[in-house]
Amino acid sequence: SGGVHSLCDEHRSALFYSSSHTGVIYDLVSRTQLLLQGHCNAISATAASEDRTRLVSADAGPDSMIVLWDSYSAKPIKSIHSPHPHGVATLDLTPDARYLATLSAGPGPQVLSVWALEAGGDAPLFSAQVGTEEEPVETQTSVRFKPDDPTELVTNGTSLVIFWSFVGGELAHYAPPPAAGGLKQRVGSLTNTLFLPGSDRAISMTADGDSVLWGKVATLELPEMEVSERRAIKLVKLHSAAIQCATVIGNLLVTGGAEGHVSR
Repeated sequence: SGGVHSLCDEHRSALFYSSSHTGVIYDLVSRTQLLLQGHCNAISATAASEDRTRLVSADAGPDSMIVLWDSYSAKPIKSIHSPHPHGVATLDLTPDARYLATLSAGPGPQVLSVWALEAGGDAPLFSAQVGTEEEPVETQTSVRFKPDDPTELVTNGTSLVIFWSFVGGELAHYAPPPAAGGLKQRVGSLTNTLFLPGSDRAISMTADGDSVLWGKVATLELPEMEVSERRAIKLVKLHSAAIQCATVIGNLLVTGGAEGHVSR
């Protein structure tokens, strides 16, 4: 689920991906590979820092672990043992590799944790349950930091989007109404959500090939809203099939669809 990460820069041409229990750094020129080993379970999620010097891998299952790696030496820098009882379902890394966000895998109420990778110990900086046993919410399958403000995050399940913030010293959240209700039209299952840099907007991708734009609505239209709240404000068709991945490169939104097309 971690996908493939480009490690290409002025010094090398390489890719990072996972295969079962092992992370792989594949050199495209020499056609050699470095293996990142140590996980007891199949790797469930991976990420890379913006400068491509740091990699993160995590697994799901008993005795799970998160490992921060040096991408040039393929040596571990930091290990976090048993981050969640059943391991990690998905994660995200801030561009500077200072913070890591994880969503727990397995049964029971899901937990979102934020880790300060420069700190010692295995304890998260912040943790919060995604719903409770009495009031469960749908499982969140994606988490992303706001690139220009690591104190804000967004997660999503198939229909529920949750905005998170730890600027106030605790991990607080706000879940806007489902997009289908606000837009008054059918919205497919959500696949992933990310913030648009330089703005307060976020965008969700769907299994129908659409994108849902989330933004702050003028208080004159909805006077009961707080300034920090967002609503679904637009639905735009981007692909003819499910949008499986999305990222921002410079001023471009780049998406990959199940039909095999990459669009920007």
